[in-house]
Amino acid sequence: MNIKPVIASLLAIALSAEFITPCVGSADTMQPVKGDLNADGHFTESDLVLLQDHLMDKAVLSKELSEKADMNGDGKVNSFDLVLLRQAVEKNINAPTQPATTAPVTTAPVTTTTAKATTVTTTQTTAPATTTAAPVTTAKPKYDLYTTYNVTTYLNIRTETNTNSPVLGTIPAGAEFKVTSINGSWAYAEYNGVIGWVNTAYITKKDTPVEPADDIYTTYKVTIYMNIRKEPNVGAAVLGTIPAYADFKVLENDNLWAKAEYNGVTGWVNAAYIIKKGTTNSAYKYPYAAATLDKVGWDLKTAFTQAASIKYYGHTDDMPQDDKTTMEWYANYGFKNGKGNCYVMAAMFCEMARAIGYECHQISGRVPLSAGGFGPHSWTEVVIDGTTYVCDPDFTNETGRNGYMITYGQSGTWRYIKDTTMN
Repeated sequence: MNIKPVIASLLAIALSAEFITPCVGSADTMQPVKGDLNADGHFTESDLVLLQDHLMDKAVLSKELSEKADMNGDGKVNSFDLVLLRQAVEKNINAPTQPATTAPVTTAPVTTTTAKATTVTTTQTTAPATTTAAPVTTAKPKYDLYTTYNVTTYLNIRTETNTNSPVLGTIPAGAEFKVTSINGSWAYAEYNGVIGWVNTAYITKKDTPVEPADDIYTTYKVTIYMNIRKEPNVGAAVLGTIPAYADFKVLENDNLWAKAEYNGVTGWVNAAYIIKKGTTNSAYKYPYAAATLDKVGWDLKTAFTQAASIKYYGHTDDMPQDDKTTMEWYANYGFKNGKGNCYVMAAMFCEMARAIGYECHQISGRVPLSAGGFGPHSWTEVVIDGTTYVCDPDFTNETGRNGYMITYGQSGTWRYIKDTTMN
């Protein structure tokens, strides 16, 4: 092929400037206009939708559109670009003028020496857009309103779904913001023009739907009323009361304390004194502990005396004494058989204490032996108003001395070496 006529034609076109419609650049050298993904000449919500769907794996941008979406020119398409595009949309900035298509111009218009500059311009402005471009849409992203939860200062908005990613901005405690999607433990959120990921553990949906009927509870073993407290502990302020046999909603329940709502008052109630409507006490998390407390009384000191009074049984092949066996196994053995070692006694008391509503943990560790050295031992820690007390039923069982609500290092008690918290 003789290329000289072609070159001559191109030179003639370039020199005939008065016939060429002004544009950003010739069609075969033009760089994509950043942010104008739908090629309508403006930065709009439609461009945001296209980019957001790409970042959320709802759609895939072509290579050409990805270059246009790279607002900051770092070679990556991520949340930073979405933030920049959002800012452009909010400022109602028009995208720079560009031809209707960014597809490369073919050599067809210049195959003869008689081709006119106006013919090239017409070809540029009427050629169809590339077929790989995402369809134009005017739909706006669907979102739900959320606010912060258990946040005292602010909540970080991050670029990616991990706590090591850069922080784009923050959401003040109690502020409202938009969430367009949830991905595991992360939510895609927008606040004050900043878009990124927030931890779902610290957010809650506004106007949460009414709790379903299966979360309706009533009182259990309550003769007059039950207190609604400000915090989940027995020393917290009383916000109100729930009459015996009244129905109320339960919003959270960890079987120690339940967050309840009654007559417009929301607070914490002792989970030992509530029961879901239509169930029996057999569904309680610690049924053997509850059954024992029904017999001896729902009192912490009485529960300790009960655990310390079983027959000591240990140092045998069928009786473990380690933290690999669960508290439930130890407790169930003691409640069923009326005997056991220090691990069994501690587990029994721990379950009863929790059933009553106290924060209690079973501890596995060591104490000095009379023959020298240390031996495995288990006891419990009860936390009241931030103070930790030791309750050791086995100490009382073996020595006859007080092991109830003592403290570490207290005179006349054992020297406890704590290894693990079993629950």
